[in-house]
Amino acid sequence: MRKLLICLIAVSMIVCGGCVGKGNNTSAGSDESASDTSETGFYGAVRDMKICGRDVSLPCTFKELGKGFSYDSPIEDQNSGYMFTTFRCDEKDIGVIYLELRDDKNYDKAKIVSMTLNSNSEAAVNGAGIGSSEDDVKKALGDIVRIDLNLDYGTEEEGLVRMLLNSVDNKVSSITIMLPEKDR
Repeated sequence: MRKLLICLIAVSMIVCGGCVGKGNNTSAGSDESASDTSETGFYGAVRDMKICGRDVSLPCTFKELGKGFSYDSPIEDQNSGYMFTTFRCDEKDIGVIYLELRDDKNYDKAKIVSMTLNSNSEAAVNGAGIGSSEDDVKKALGDIVRIDLNLDYGTEEEGLVRMLLNSVDNKVSSITIMLPEKDR
């Protein structure tokens, strides 16, 4: 799974390369405090998500995201055993998603196992997201660990929300979400 995380981070950096200066601060609308999130853990945080102004709750299949979301033809990642593809909302590239590998090739019904969202996604997890400061993320999620420019909530094994800070303004520029290993 470490290879999957490294691939996601690399892809997010490529996807966000031209988006670093952009950002919409979506941290202002959280009604849930950090203590509420810590009581419910990773799934408590990813149940309260916004992507392009739409409510999203993980885990879900691609089809369950609703109208307006689309993707390119998925490509198999030989290292992880999942499919990955460009993720769009209203025809605008918003990141990359990893989907479960399906023998029937019906990826609309595939479970999303991971996603990396760029600044075009206007994404927020539990109220903290693209354009948020480190303090905003701490307030929304509670216990986070900072490693270089990454703010991590959770672990790869138990479910991970990783927010990458822009090195210029220290605001969140991309978000990676990985479901717990048991659910992938």
